[in-house]
Amino acid sequence: MPENGRIVSGGGEEALTLYFLRDVIDVVRGGISDFIDCMIDLMPVFEGFGWELISADYNLTGRPTRITHTWRLPDANSLERVMKQLPDNSTYLRLQQLVEHEEQELLSTMPYDPRMQKLVEGQRLSREQIVSLGPAAVARKSLRRAV
Repeated sequence: MPENGRIVSGGGEEALTLYFLRDVIDVVRGGISDFIDCMIDLMPVFEGFGWELISADYNLTGRPTRITHTWRLPDANSLERVMKQLPDNSTYLRLQQLVEHEEQELLSTMPYDPRMQKLVEGQRLSREQIVSLGPAAVARKSLRRAV
């Protein structure tokens, strides 16, 4: 079984899924330094939930206090589970006071993403099976149920 992905057999179909969170955060003016300190303290907490920080970036153009995190999540329900537990963490509460605005998007990979290609290597999947791993397959299944 691929790390942080899964192959599920059911009805003769295989699905491989990677989950990511894109978290775009506008930090209050003058709060970047404190935000960084809080995140350094919180990294072990997020990692304890199985999250892996893929990228932590700041804007070179546009809003100077905008930070974008990209996290790899162990499963689609991880975001909800973690958000229910974090309000009990005093460092997280301090961090939230430094956030002016935040947008979170739960994402999954497209079949042509290099990360997907690495996960299917050695699986001997056909092109049709690889294409079936993407969001188009989910849309096709939804349409079949609606008709």
